[in-house]
Amino acid sequence: MYKIEKYYLIDWGIPANQFSESGYTPNKEVYMTSEDAQIKNNELVELRTTLRYVRANARKLNKKNDEVR
Repeated sequence: MYKIEKYYLIDWGIPANQFSESGYTPNKEVYMTSEDAQIKNNELVELRTTLRYVRANARKLNKKNDEVR
């Protein structure tokens, strides 16, 4: 039914310049379905936190010719 995908737990309350371009720390990676992520995000909203689960970007950079595939 639902495909399991990688999500990052991101704190929207910290300044944007503290995020690195290389990615996020591995301890904030979670694998779950989109339905589970939506339920957990709704729970975080009810608790009034600035944490949210965001799906990882599926596009990868091709190092040979610098194209996004």
